Amino acid sequence: MRDMVEEGIRDSGQDLEIRGSDGTIRARGLRNSSERTMLFLPEVRVRVGSWIVDEFGSEYHIEDVSPLSDEGQTVAVKAHYKTKAQHEAEQQASRPPEPSGADGLRRRFLGAIFAIAGGNPTQAVSWTEVAPWMGWDRDDQDRFDDALAIASYLENAGLITVESNARSAYLITEAGLDAVAVDPQMAMPPEILATPDEFSSAAPIGEAPIEIQESLGRFKEDHPDPADAAFIMMRFGNTRAHAAITDAVRNGLAAHGIRGIRADDKRYHDHMFFNILTYLHGCGLGVAIYDRIETETYNPNVALEVGYLFAMRKPVCLLKDQTLTTLPTDLVGQLYDPFDPQDAGGTIPSVLSKWLSDKSLV
Repeated sequence: MRDMVEEGIRDSGQDLEIRGSDGTIRARGLRNSSERTMLFLPEVRVRVGSWIVDEFGSEYHIEDVSPLSDEGQTVAVKAHYKTKAQHEAEQQASRPPEPSGADGLRRRFLGAIFAIAGGNPTQAVSWTEVAPWMGWDRDDQDRFDDALAIASYLENAGLITVESNARSAYLITEAGLDAVAVDPQMAMPPEILATPDEFSSAAPIGEAPIEIQESLGRFKEDHPDPADAAFIMMRFGNTRAHAAITDAVRNGLAAHGIRGIRADDKRYHDHMFFNILTYLHGCGLGVAIYDRIETETYNPNVALEVGYLFAMRKPVCLLKDQTLTTLPTDLVGQLYDPFDPQDAGGTIPSVLSKWLSDKSLV
């Protein structure tokens, strides 16, 4: 039986790349497109979650792996797969839908208040903070009128209280906190932050715009030496893997006396975009993480932040999930360092140490 399997794979199989959390290997496999399976010899390391790339560049995601035995001996491994398009469609379908309609806008509005206040029911959140979270222009009167209607609905539902005569400041209530606890997805940051239409005054590249002078001053009180502050740029996820990656980056930097900080660590500016600019101007270097933990798509906020640091000639370490085959097109040609998302603590610190040393930053 083993001889027949070897002969079939040798004569009718394809040369394939198997990309998993433990690296990339090359092997021959026999694909059955009607059953959506691939057959490998038992010594080939193929695992659930691995990606297989054939000689034509087509990609397949391994969904299940099972041994084939003959008289108690494993003679082959059968891997059930889905095409990349099928896998991505399934992933998309499993994600919570983007807020739409009145209910979706109310959920996003409540989530914004929760997130900006850090879940603190005594922390007032202003309209100017909520607007970019909603993707709205804070100076648009029509949008402010929409916000008034949403805030009134949430207040009547007991989820928030509306402060100030202008009804432009909000406090989340205990009932609001409970609502977010039941549906934490509503407090996730938007994929694209709304940015101001223009700055109040032009500033040369590398110099901080006037809008963040005060917030940058407060940042420098906490981090007086930019060389000791590294801005961590990543998708804000709620998974254990995301938390492990953040901890690994911080630990790797801390070993060299550098503090890894994220934009959600402390609010220096009331406007979300200007708060991020404060971090970008205040930090002396950056660490960007590209992962595929929850989605195959790249986070546009990370791309914006990386590009901003590049424009200021600040060093940026690009950490790439080793199962990702490519980086965004605007980073093609940039050197990156792979890490294992399943063993962030064991792979990221050493990679960071080498990068810091190569850049003469330590």
